[in-house]
Amino acid sequence: MNSLASLQSQFAAALAAPKGWPDSLLATPMLDERFAFYRGNQHAVQLAALRHAYPVVEQLGGAEFFSGMARAYAHSFPSQSGDLHEFGLALPQFLRAHASDYPYFADVATLEWQLQCAYYAENSPTLSLTDCLAQAVVAGSALDSARLLPHPAASLHHSASAAISVWQAHQGAGTRTLEAGTLMQACYGLVTRTDWRAGVIALDLAHYRALQALFAGHSVAAALEVLLEHEAAADVGAAVRQWFDSAAFTSVRFTD
Repeated sequence: MNSLASLQSQFAAALAAPKGWPDSLLATPMLDERFAFYRGNQHAVQLAALRHAYPVVEQLGGAEFFSGMARAYAHSFPSQSGDLHEFGLALPQFLRAHASDYPYFADVATLEWQLQCAYYAENSPTLSLTDCLAQAVVAGSALDSARLLPHPAASLHHSASAAISVWQAHQGAGTRTLEAGTLMQACYGLVTRTDWRAGVIALDLAHYRALQALFAGHSVAAALEVLLEHEAAADVGAAVRQWFDSAAFTSVRFTD
């Protein structure tokens, strides 16, 4: 006789399958109908969770593609958490393997997952340039010795395709069509959240590398060196203001 745990495991596996019924359970027309109802409900809930996290991916592939993809994804990556907001974690990985004819799909999904994480990230305070300078005065330190702690909602994005442009083209009431030749151009960006709205700021390579240094724990001075190495004529003052205006950091420490 199967144990309760075994029956539950078989039941869950059958729910994730496109059709069929656990061999160990007695099948009747009524139970078949009920099980199909459970399976349909589970798919609807999972589909809604993925649609919430990946609206642009759905627009790119279409509703029929997205629904079929959601079912296949759920079978390959069963939910590991009771939190539906975490269900789509591996979708970029899934798309990279199963939608390789459209490599930018996976990159857009990666960006959308970062935006999802940014939206639900911890509500920590943001560090303004004014506050940072005031803390530098109290610490008797210079701004260039500051090491900035990234905000929980902030992350850096880099992909081999124009994922940021694709995402931006699908915001608002209408959509813009990108030229095919621009789809596979690498992009860099900063994902942040302001006023409970997650968004992405497109960056060039120089500013991306500078922020990468800051996120890795290097000082403002070191980050500016990286910026100037990549772009000798970069506006240092504008770069520093952007770092703080973008709500990318939450606190500072000084290491003179």
